[in-house]
Amino acid sequence: MMYTEKIYKLLDGLEIATKEIGNLESEKKILTLHGWLDNANSFDFLISNFDLENFHIVQMDFSGHGKSSHKQPYSHYNIASRVSEVYQLIELLKWHKYILIGHSMGAAVATIYASLYSKNITDLILIDSLGPFVRPDLSARKLLMLNISSNQNLIKKPPKYFKTYENLVDNSYAARQRDISKESLTYLLKRGFVKSSEGYRYSHHILCQGISQYQYHEEDIIDMLKNIQCPTLFILCSNSVELFSQSGIPTAMRKRHEYVPNIKVEIVEKSAHHLHMDKPKEVFNLINKFLALKSKL
Repeated sequence: MMYTEKIYKLLDGLEIATKEIGNLESEKKILTLHGWLDNANSFDFLISNFDLENFHIVQMDFSGHGKSSHKQPYSHYNIASRVSEVYQLIELLKWHKYILIGHSMGAAVATIYASLYSKNITDLILIDSLGPFVRPDLSARKLLMLNISSNQNLIKKPPKYFKTYENLVDNSYAARQRDISKESLTYLLKRGFVKSSEGYRYSHHILCQGISQYQYHEEDIIDMLKNIQCPTLFILCSNSVELFSQSGIPTAMRKRHEYVPNIKVEIVEKSAHHLHMDKPKEVFNLINKFLALKSKL
């Protein structure tokens, strides 16, 4: 597919990289939001199923990911700042109505964003996440201490280089093989590495691996969910359904979908966390059905 690469500068100077495709004149706009340590390539397999004559699609890299710029040392990467990035990008795009598709961290960001700006979203599509993850066992004091220490350690950590691109992929796959196929990961990381005389290294900012300095309480998230007024499709992988049935996940999180006024929940069988990459046709069919059914209402 032929993409156009564009850079948008935010008010704080951060440069957000995007991949854009489709018909720029189309009234059907889609913005995709990728997951943690992923990038805009995450949605290529899914987007290839769309009729690009009828859609204008922008796939963004969050700051610190892909080809977007990094924040300064001791700056914070958190979900609230991600919501602000989406808001500013849409302002720069001058979009008034659009579809929002998010995966994992991107779906958590989309959840919060939709609770604020539902009137502008024609359809909200969340893949394997509904709001941010919470750790009720951590106090605000403990979380801040962990944030400071983790950032301090990460800043001091020298970058890790690999002799070949294949070595870089193998290293990532060792940690992520339960979530994504090696074929999909190999494609994803084509936008997630930097090559130098020292070898290959990941392009994401090391601070993205740190612990956020704060988190929302579950009651705050429920309040957000209740304020999502746009039609919502929540697509889960079968692995997550199994995980959510375990006692390790708080019951409140397992019931979040019940608070969204207009939501459809779907499950893709025999799938893992990156189901939009490993099973793009199945995910697209659910999205296409959702959009078509909505248009008939």
